[in-house]
Amino acid sequence: MIVTKDNLRATIELLMKESFLSIDTETTGLDHTDRLFSIIIGGANDQYYFNFNTNYDIPVECRLNIIEGHELHPLFARRDVVWFLHNASFDLDMLERSGFVLNGDIHCTMTIAKIQNNSHLSYALDSVSQRAGFPPKDDRVKAYLDKNKLYTKGTNKRKRYHFDKVPFELITEYACMDADLTRRLGLSQLGNGGIT
Repeated sequence: MIVTKDNLRATIELLMKESFLSIDTETTGLDHTDRLFSIIIGGANDQYYFNFNTNYDIPVECRLNIIEGHELHPLFARRDVVWFLHNASFDLDMLERSGFVLNGDIHCTMTIAKIQNNSHLSYALDSVSQRAGFPPKDDRVKAYLDKNKLYTKGTNKRKRYHFDKVPFELITEYACMDADLTRRLGLSQLGNGGIT
């Protein structure tokens, strides 16, 4: 679900009632020097996309400013919630640099996957989720980035993708799937697959 200026407070009130939440960030790239442009929170019944990107193709009502984003502080301040993140160190850094700090218990699904089985070469969310029996991630975003050459090459010739340039409809669907997979994976790792 896209969080708008109109449903922002109601969405946060709904999330305040949950005990197990996932959180993911969408950022301009995958380096720690990039910046956050959306926060996605996965709950029991839906995933909530908080957009801070102001690209032209994004409806005005879906463009939250960082002041409106600070409405999330009471939710993030809760100590009675388990937060599931995949590659928590990256997302926590991105959140903190944007003025958001998570309390509660942090459960990094990537770290737990490495502890549970350290013989696999990939600990990307897609790989870990598939090994846990969940469906594969949609790869349309990467395909769009490559097809439209939305990347720059660094000195090591590695592609630096520009996720903030992906069409709004496509990035929201992709990001919400990540939040959903992360939550389901986290619950599975805790042995709470049936708890929502």
